[in-house]
Amino acid sequence: FSNAGAHIIYLESEEFEAEKRTTVKVFIERELRKPDIQHNIESTGYTLDIFKKELIDCSELNFLYLRHLFLAAGSGEIVDLLKGGLPDSLDSIYVLLLDRINRSSGPDFLETCHPILEILAVTYQSLSTLQISHFSGIDLNQVNTAIQTLQPFLDEKLVAKEKQYNLYHRSFRDCLISSKHQEKIWFVESQRAHRCISNFYLQFAPSGWNGVDAYGFDFLSDHVQNGGEASQQQLIDIIDKYWRI
Repeated sequence: FSNAGAHIIYLESEEFEAEKRTTVKVFIERELRKPDIQHNIESTGYTLDIFKKELIDCSELNFLYLRHLFLAAGSGEIVDLLKGGLPDSLDSIYVLLLDRINRSSGPDFLETCHPILEILAVTYQSLSTLQISHFSGIDLNQVNTAIQTLQPFLDEKLVAKEKQYNLYHRSFRDCLISSKHQEKIWFVESQRAHRCISNFYLQFAPSGWNGVDAYGFDFLSDHVQNGGEASQQQLIDIIDKYWRI
């Protein structure tokens, strides 16, 4: 559209600031009228007026920040989320929620949840549970169970009568792979994750790629490229072995 001369609108521009602030205030006031949210917030020691004022400042008018905060308020998890005051950014909310899921899941987090987050953090489109199972090496039943635990962070859609999943927003993906979180148990090393996917598909090279699905044909080269030197060398070795004349 832009090449055809259409006007590009940037919602972050100053001309929309007042309108966005008004919309955010309306959303906050609507959520704060809900009795369960009122009760849970007031149980933390906040008054609703002070909470609203601080929330507008801390959220920086980010609806994703507000979404997660009010989901936590409605589910009763707001006490843990507000320890030390309101989180100062959306990334801080993700960190707190991921830490909480890790604690509540126990050993299952590293065994099932993390491998699934690892795959979804680098995928280029939504995946079926079978694809997630193949790429992560996790049993399909375990994948289905872990999907329920990770549901707040997932986007689910129906493709050809099959449920597929992806991370619901780029900001969450960025949090998982950010080097500033590399000491966290849920941190995703992106090159390793790309190699998990490319390794699954490269095993089909000796059979002439029989068994590779549409996702593999579309994105294998991207995963190899982003899997680092080890992944790229693996492909070179396969080419030398099976296609060299």
